[in-house]
Amino acid sequence: DVTTTIHMDEVEGQGHQIVASHVEAVVQVDGLDDDALQSALAKADEGCPFSQLLKRAGADVQISARLAE
Repeated sequence: DVTTTIHMDEVEGQGHQIVASHVEAVVQVDGLDDDALQSALAKADEGCPFSQLLKRAGADVQISARLAE
C-alpha cells in the first residue's frame, strides 16, 4: 500500500508550486527484511526522475517504507 501527499503553496513570483511530497509505503514481501527494504527504497528514490526534479526545485521530499505487520 502506498500513500502519497503532495503539498502545494503559492511561491512568490512563480504561482502555485509543489513544495513538498511525502510518500509512505507499507510492504509485504516474503523473505524481505527491513534492511533490504530500506536499501531498495533509497535506490528507488535516487532513480526516480520525479523525486529528483522536486528536490532540485527545493521541495521537501520525504519517503518512508515499513514492513506490514
